Amino acid sequence: MASITAASGSILSAAATLTVTPTEYAYAANFGGGTVSQYTIATSGALIPMSTPTVTAGTGPFSVSVDPTGHFAYVANFSSDSVSQFAIAADGSLTPLGTPAAAGSHPAAIVTAAAY
Repeated sequence: MASITAASGSILSAAATLTVTPTEYAYAANFGGGTVSQYTIATSGALIPMSTPTVTAGTGPFSVSVDPTGHFAYVANFSSDSVSQFAIAADGSLTPLGTPAAAGSHPAAIVTAAAY
């Protein structure tokens, strides 16, 4: 994800400058709380809680994986035998995509991979 912070260059003979600043995000599964914490990563590396600091997942969320495009996140819910699915908004916040998908018994880890 990136945000535009300034602009310069030429657009139809007008001067403009464009600076793209990448923004990174981090997510943490909260096993006991049934939630996922969401953070913006500062340039210093510090985690800054988002305005909505957590989103609801299934019971016993154990791990989080973000797909290679950075558009979706998946959470293995150990205690509810399911996988929560989220869309990642432009600001990094997570939005649930329907009900969690059924998984095998006690999923503890999840990985996403690019299709080749």
